[in-house]
Amino acid sequence: LTIVALGALLASCAAPNTGVVRRTDADYYYTDWRTIPSQKAFDVAAAPQQGMAVFIANLRYPIALRYNKVRGEVKVLVSLHSAGRVLDVRLVRSVHPVLDRMVVQAVYHTRWSPAQKDGVPLPLRFYLPVNFS
Repeated sequence: LTIVALGALLASCAAPNTGVVRRTDADYYYTDWRTIPSQKAFDVAAAPQQGMAVFIANLRYPIALRYNKVRGEVKVLVSLHSAGRVLDVRLVRSVHPVLDRMVVQAVYHTRWSPAQKDGVPLPLRFYLPVNFS
C-alpha cells in the first residue's frame, strides 16, 4: 500500500474550504479532494463516492463538546482496498474519545472511490485530518 499525507496535499495543492454543509448543529467546511493535482503515486485521489458532504453527514459535533470548547484535529490513517473498501482506520491524533470514535465510524460508514494511477484502481493508505472548531 502507498502512504500519502492527504492533509499536507490538501494544504499545499487545493483551495481551502471549497464547500460547506450547513446544518443546525454546526457548519462543516471541506475541500474537494478531486481537485488535488496528479501525484507520483496516483492520478486521482481516493475520495468519498458521493463527495465530502456524504462523509460529513456521518459527523455530529455534540453540543456539550462545542459548549465546553473541545476543539482540535482528529487525524486517522485510512487503509483502502483497490476496490475502495475500508480495510483499517487507525487513530493518529486524538482530541476527545467521542470525537475520535465518531471520525473512525464515519470513515467506515462512508463508501469510498479508490485512488487511481493511469486509470487503474490501487490500494492506498492516507492520513485524513478532521478539524473540530
